Amino acid sequence: MLEEYMLSLGYSKEDVENFKSNYSLERTTEKTLANNIKNIFVFFSSYNYNEEQIIKMTTKFPSICSYSLDNIKSKMNELISLGYTENVVLNMIRKQPSIIGLSKDTFNKKINEIKSLGYSKEDVIKMTTMYPMLLTYSISSLKGKINGLIEIGFSKKEALKILRLFPIMACSNPKNIEKRIDDISSLGFSKKEVMKMLLTSANIYSLSIESLNLKIDELVILGYNKEDVYKMIKQAPMLLALSIDTIKQKFSYFINLGYTKEQVIKLTKKMPTLYDLSEDNILNKFQTLLNLGLSKDNIYFITTSVPSIFAYSKETLIKKFEDIMSLGYTEEEVVMIIKEFPTIMTLSFENIKEKIDYYRSINISDFILEKPKYLMQSIDLSYARYEFLKDRDIVVDNENYSILFVSQDVFKSKWKISSEQLLKQYNYENYKSKGLN
Repeated sequence: MLEEYMLSLGYSKEDVENFKSNYSLERTTEKTLANNIKNIFVFFSSYNYNEEQIIKMTTKFPSICSYSLDNIKSKMNELISLGYTENVVLNMIRKQPSIIGLSKDTFNKKINEIKSLGYSKEDVIKMTTMYPMLLTYSISSLKGKINGLIEIGFSKKEALKILRLFPIMACSNPKNIEKRIDDISSLGFSKKEVMKMLLTSANIYSLSIESLNLKIDELVILGYNKEDVYKMIKQAPMLLALSIDTIKQKFSYFINLGYTKEQVIKLTKKMPTLYDLSEDNILNKFQTLLNLGLSKDNIYFITTSVPSIFAYSKETLIKKFEDIMSLGYTEEEVVMIIKEFPTIMTLSFENIKEKIDYYRSINISDFILEKPKYLMQSIDLSYARYEFLKDRDIVVDNENYSILFVSQDVFKSKWKISSEQLLKQYNYENYKSKGLN
């Protein structure tokens, strides 16, 4: 009867056998158990679990079928009272249904034990949300994992960070982690580089050497040279966790937007995390720049020069544009400034305003429309050079302003003074503080 009923719910014969081998029928009848399973299905279905999830959960932890629904609901409420949301609790039970068997006191004890390792309660909530099985580990086991990571070469702070960001690493033997570090190092990275990569993308630990090698080869086939690929991986280790199909699809998406192959390679070399952005996200930024008055060719040049623009929100892009306009420039002038000096999008409004206000105060602000890239120079150096030249009765105006922005070597060769000496002799902060008083 029980087997037939479970098969009718969608369990496989193997699921039924696993369930029966892990559930004692000594204290109940098949009829009662079938009814309990029915109640479990109804209960968790009301929380939007699908049949596959319920089958997997009950097969993994058959004892859940021996709990009354009131008891399960009470356990859920206990977890919610500890700081978890209802949705998180439901997700935790789906991942690790055995936590239903833990008492509130045990939950509290586990949370406090993990906190004692150097985590905040918020950290523990996030860690156990990602990996509920952490709640079943003994404190000595977790300490052993941390000490094992320290023995490999990580600092205690780094070891704690790895488990905080990737708590599933708690189930890994430190010796296996060390071997995987050596394996990945054999691909052409130093041990130190691999350890740094694990701090930001520990999921690469689960990838086989064969798949990592294949990923590197596929990136080379796309048009990157091997040295570039290594640099990209060091900068964004998550690249190794993405499927090659995902990478190829994103590469093609940029081509379809109008970028050349060379531009896509340049763009993603500078910011490999672009491969992890959704197509909708990319299109949203591209369309926002179009709406601000930039042509497609402008956008190709600007984003290839400063790909981090894609990391800004639509609202941030619009505000940066409006901020520059607020300094007295028209839409057309702002477009021209951004086109000529894309990096201005990465500068803070305070930085831009302070520079423009200063150049206006010494009557040489015309260059901003002619050579906006000069805004990259620090205001401290511009002030020091201006004062230095003024002390020598050299007038700097809108005709010869470029003498303020020559390279350090050229300035030093002509005037026999280094930037360090200039900055020490003419201190902008002192000038600014006097102006405020």
